[in-house]
Amino acid sequence: MARGNAERRSKKKDKYREKKRHPYRAGGGKRSMNLKMRRKEKLKEEKNKEKKKAKKK
Repeated sequence: MARGNAERRSKKKDKYREKKRHPYRAGGGKRSMNLKMRRKEKLKEEKNKEKKKAKKK
């Protein structure tokens, strides 16, 4: 009897468990945000390199 109840509970949990969203679907908001962050980081790195070169001269 106890085993049957546990199986039912696990089925319900599986049924209502949130599905993982594919990163390239559903608008892809998170992916586009990551791309923007990468661009900002690259720009910062380039500016820092330029500043270092200017200081050396």
